[in-house]
Amino acid sequence: NVIEVLDVATSARVATIDLVGPDSDDPTPDLMDLSPGGNRAFVALRGPVPLSGDPHVATGTTPGLMVLQVDQGGRGGAVKGVVRVSRRDAEGVERADPHAVRVRRLPE
Repeated sequence: NVIEVLDVATSARVATIDLVGPDSDDPTPDLMDLSPGGNRAFVALRGPVPLSGDPHVATGTTPGLMVLQVDQGGRGGAVKGVVRVSRRDAEGVERADPHAVRVRRLPE
C-alpha cells in the first residue's frame, strides 16, 4: 500500500508514498501510468477477488483508479482521490479488478 520512489542511477530509495488514507484503508496498487505532463500518476487498484493473475497478496478493498499528484520532479507525491468501480456477481461478491491503466495523449 505504498509506492517506493527509487533513483535509477544509484538504486537508492528516495521516498515512500503512503497510499492508505480516507479514500481507502487497503488500496493495493497494481500498475500505473503517468500523465503526459508528468504531474499526475494514475494507479489501478486491485479488488478483493482478483480476476487476473495470481492473487497472492494482491487483494485490496477498493477496486478502482487512484489519482496521485506527483511532486518534486517525481521524487514525491500525494493521493488526490480514488474513483471506485464495482462489479458484483449474483451472490453479491465484489468482482471488480482493474488490473492496468494506460494514459494516452490525444492528437492535437
